[in-house]
Amino acid sequence: MGIRLSKIISYILHPLLIPTYSLLLVFGINLYFASMLNLFAKSLLLIMIFSSTCIVPLIIFTIFKRKKVISSFHMPTKEERTFPYLVMSVIYFVMYMMLSQSALPSIYSFFLLCSTILGLVLLVLNLKIKISAHTAGIGGITGLLSGIAYRLDIDLTFPVLIVIALAGIVGYARLRLDAHKPSEIYFGFLAGITVFLLLTLFL
Repeated sequence: MGIRLSKIISYILHPLLIPTYSLLLVFGINLYFASMLNLFAKSLLLIMIFSSTCIVPLIIFTIFKRKKVISSFHMPTKEERTFPYLVMSVIYFVMYMMLSQSALPSIYSFFLLCSTILGLVLLVLNLKIKISAHTAGIGGITGLLSGIAYRLDIDLTFPVLIVIALAGIVGYARLRLDAHKPSEIYFGFLAGITVFLLLTLFL
């Protein structure tokens, strides 16, 4: 895998896009709580999630860059990631509170609660090690799907395997770009899958 392709993969599977992809995945596998929503409701929810978890953070991170809180959007050092992790956790929590008060199935607000907790876990771990947010996000999807499959007793083997394969691809891309050490890749995926799986199983 070349540097150019590694960069493209890192952008396509960027952590800011993971919530949007997760929602599309839930809609795509057509679980019962997805079939409860009509096309308009799904579109509106998708726009809300994309705007709040991708567009708004990008605007905030642009301000951070201008204020020199971060040196670039890649945030090469763990010190630069502290405020962004905190910002994302706050955004996820605000969205969780909004959706939990709506008439939508609770799975959608629950996903954002899991994302909030994962963000806080990454914030704490970041004090010691620069965790890969890329693999943490994909690990979160893996944990969510695995937990749903267990709780609802449905076969989601294929989607889970696809997500794990994507985790491997993006992990290798991040290593190829020298953005992380192998341990940071593994810890990221482990953090994501652990937080989401445990919360899905026990909440």
